[in-house]
Amino acid sequence: RRPTLSSMHLYLLIRCYSCLTTTPYFSVITPAYNAAAYIGSALASVFAQAYDDFEVIVVNDGSPDTEQLEQAIAPFRSRITYIIQENRGAAGARNTAIRAATGKYLAFLDADDEWEPDCLRAHRDALRASDDPDVLYGDGHLFGSPEVEGKRMMACQPSEGEVTFESVVGGHCTVFESAAVASREMVQRVGLFEESLASAEDLDLWLRILKSGGRIAYHTNAVLRYRRHSDSLSADSVGLASNVVRVLQRSKALPLTQSEAALVDRRIAAVGASLEYYKGETALARGHWKLAAQHWTAANRVQRTARLWVMIGVLRVSPAAFSLMKQLRAHARRLLARARHVC
Repeated sequence: RRPTLSSMHLYLLIRCYSCLTTTPYFSVITPAYNAAAYIGSALASVFAQAYDDFEVIVVNDGSPDTEQLEQAIAPFRSRITYIIQENRGAAGARNTAIRAATGKYLAFLDADDEWEPDCLRAHRDALRASDDPDVLYGDGHLFGSPEVEGKRMMACQPSEGEVTFESVVGGHCTVFESAAVASREMVQRVGLFEESLASAEDLDLWLRILKSGGRIAYHTNAVLRYRRHSDSLSADSVGLASNVVRVLQRSKALPLTQSEAALVDRRIAAVGASLEYYKGETALARGHWKLAAQHWTAANRVQRTARLWVMIGVLRVSPAAFSLMKQLRAHARRLLARARHVC
């Protein structure tokens, strides 16, 4: 005689199977390259979360500091998925993690940033309150550099009104990647991150999501501690501006309205002018006075500022006078900073 299962036994088996196959709500995505000095703090901030329905995927992107990196993540190895690959850049590392992820939402955290303890719970509550948008981001605090310590990210780059293609391109809404979560299904649908971009790949992704009919929302809870330091990709002004121009040019292949296309062209001109300005600063730092003047002249054709016009004029007349002007300006800034500190 075959044994039969009672309804209670069947119910318990189904519940056990369900527990074993339940997917996490969040998949935490962390690419790692030369990140040994910071990643321990980043992962500690993840495992200190008040909401714990998540998995963690760390991708070693062919990092030259692998030995130190693995020492730093050793306390967390039993609780993370650790993947090693040849260097493909941050976008390639994130794509590898996304392909391994099982969560409903992808939660991005760069290896040199940290989350506040209530980050994931604040995101979960805001997602439910906003009818599950495809992307959601919050605010954060800057740290790591004295001049920005403690400042709110949205105070520097506010988000105003609805998040649309035009508001993101126009700079009225800035999606902070390490403070963002995104639907895994939507990210996969639009083709993941663009790996040919060394930076600004997140901007490229947000624009594609918006033009595919996706919805992006935000809340103002400070969920992130965003580290500013000289080694970060965002500190490379020339490289970042170059890639933002590339992203804007790529966006012209999307199904844009006439007003969106016109805005993209204006932004390409504006960011291109900023790129010329940064190139001028780089040339100046290397002692190439004439080249610096050429880049700044190109920038001023768009920016048309009196300050830049004066700088170009002084630089062309006398590089020595320009150097003295910069020293006096730096001294004045130090005096002003000291006065503010006293107050």
